[in-house]
Amino acid sequence: MEAGETIMRVTEIRLTGEFYKRIETTTDAIRLVRNEEDRARYIEEFGNVVVRYDADFKVYRVEEFNEQREAFTAAKARDCAIWGCE
Repeated sequence: MEAGETIMRVTEIRLTGEFYKRIETTTDAIRLVRNEEDRARYIEEFGNVVVRYDADFKVYRVEEFNEQREAFTAAKARDCAIWGCE
């Protein structure tokens, strides 16, 4: 952990309703969370995981999902090699 990093659970992310918070998922997608309803859906799907805020990219990183994301990306690359990508 580097100085200034913020590590917390999804339930601890401060939601203002004004701006979306970007949170990683198990794929290469980013989930946008703006209010309590969005947060509840995220937690229902992915759990109340530990996140680390990445200020450079303005996204909450979920290290717990790294393996799943890497497997998804590898499978996607194999499909692109076969079928092409746009």
